[in-house]
Amino acid sequence: MLSIIIPAFNVEKYLSRCVDSLLRQDYNDSEIILVDDGSTDLTKTICDKYASNYKNIKVIHQKNSGSYIARMRGVKYASGDCVAFVDSDDWVEKNYILEFMEKYNELSCNGIDIVVGSYLREESGEQKILFKSCGEFTLSGDATLKELMERNYFDWSVYAKIYRKELFNDVINTVKKPKTYGDDIYLNWLLFRKAKKIFYTPLNGYHYCVRENSLMTSYFSRKRMDDIKIREYIFKAEMKSRASKDLLFAIASAMYKDCWPYIKKMAKFHGSYEKIIRKYAKKIYRCMLKTGYLLTDKQRKDMKYYINYEYKKHIDIEKKKSKKIFTLATKLRQRYEKVYIYGMGRIAMEIATYLEKNSIDWEGFIVTKKEVNIRAKENPFVENKEILSVNELMETKSKANVGIIIAMNQKNTYSVIDNLKALDDAQLVNLGKYSFSYV
Repeated sequence: MLSIIIPAFNVEKYLSRCVDSLLRQDYNDSEIILVDDGSTDLTKTICDKYASNYKNIKVIHQKNSGSYIARMRGVKYASGDCVAFVDSDDWVEKNYILEFMEKYNELSCNGIDIVVGSYLREESGEQKILFKSCGEFTLSGDATLKELMERNYFDWSVYAKIYRKELFNDVINTVKKPKTYGDDIYLNWLLFRKAKKIFYTPLNGYHYCVRENSLMTSYFSRKRMDDIKIREYIFKAEMKSRASKDLLFAIASAMYKDCWPYIKKMAKFHGSYEKIIRKYAKKIYRCMLKTGYLLTDKQRKDMKYYINYEYKKHIDIEKKKSKKIFTLATKLRQRYEKVYIYGMGRIAMEIATYLEKNSIDWEGFIVTKKEVNIRAKENPFVENKEILSVNELMETKSKANVGIIIAMNQKNTYSVIDNLKALDDAQLVNLGKYSFSYV
């Protein structure tokens, strides 16, 4: 029997699509285990409704503990001899489980512990495969972990895989996960280490759906820094177990490729966390050196800059000018119905960060041209904020009282005021080289 485990937390909009796609499968020897991870919306009710209507669906309710704990809880109560995970906002095609299980049943007697498939990334109505195309193949030993890190043909996501349930025995009972983001990497590392052999098939009937405002779609989030902790943990464990040099090199390379951008984004949007930036930059650098990774002069210079990072090279809003910003923002909130930041440069993002950290409400950004600004994708505080063009601002002002913080240098501040016309009551707040005003 196959046990399909679905962790669910506040997914009332997507859960039915996911479960219905599994109920439409031609493969009948399976059970579905819904693990409600302390949801505060209608997810709990939806789970209970499915369990009351279908005999092969179980529901587990738990306090919010994260997807890793939810998956392990599901495995603990699974009746099948093999396990698959499906994310609650994803869905699968009709024959997907049948085709996957045919492969697993055929190969499990030959020492295959994990069958790995591909998947389709679905975003904004478009679907695409992220990996290189190839035929079926078998891997064992360090080669399985090496491919897991290099991600040429598959990645470390737990979906689009079928695991022999026995692999989880020690994982559930004796291994505790470090308290960090990176559940999939950590869990697959544990399971792939235990597997004697894994088998890859290019089957891609699984649809990984990218949602707006999810952690994974936000290019930068401070939680992503935990990725570095997980990689370092894995690197040290493999060094201790005397893994091959190729595997260690693959882990370090993946750490640099995937995690170094987080360091740069942290410096850009959370520059005051200079100790954290230096700490994690050193972690990556040390792992690179231990494997003999050959850094280019540009890479070495870049890494040393962040290893010795000092926030004084950036605009220090919070330490030097926080009182003025707080007073300005508080006055705006009291005086106007809506508050916007004009601009989306680095200084605008610093203000956005400050307002969020001090729980000061604001509506969004105003830009000269309505374009998708790269910083809008990178800053975690932009996810639920409006981005208005100047024309849209004028329409908004005709309906509501609007206060604006202009986050530009003094020259551009006056230029913006001139462009907005009629808004001639601007009050400039000087912050050294930079200035902010409300109009």
